[in-house]
Amino acid sequence: MSTTRIHPETPPCDAELAVELEKWMPPGVPVNPLVLFRTLGRNLPLTQAMRGVGSYMLGRRSSVGLREHLIAFVCNGAELELEDWAMRFPDASAGQSGMGG
Repeated sequence: MSTTRIHPETPPCDAELAVELEKWMPPGVPVNPLVLFRTLGRNLPLTQAMRGVGSYMLGRRSSVGLREHLIAFVCNGAELELEDWAMRFPDASAGQSGMGG
């Protein structure tokens, strides 16, 4: 039995959503957007509205711990998302740990 509450969009996405999801990823990354982002992509206006919040919570201003908890909460079961992100973009999480911001 799946524990997924909301299933993420599956690539390829429609053109408008693909453009929006591309904004959530670092420039020039040749991989599909993270499950977290594709889950938000189920609702395009929500995806657009959450970009600023996502940029803060998943960016350099927040801790790896906060990002890990956010990803785990939204992607219930996608435990490799954070590890994958950290391996691809080590400079984005260097020296950060814990839940503090």
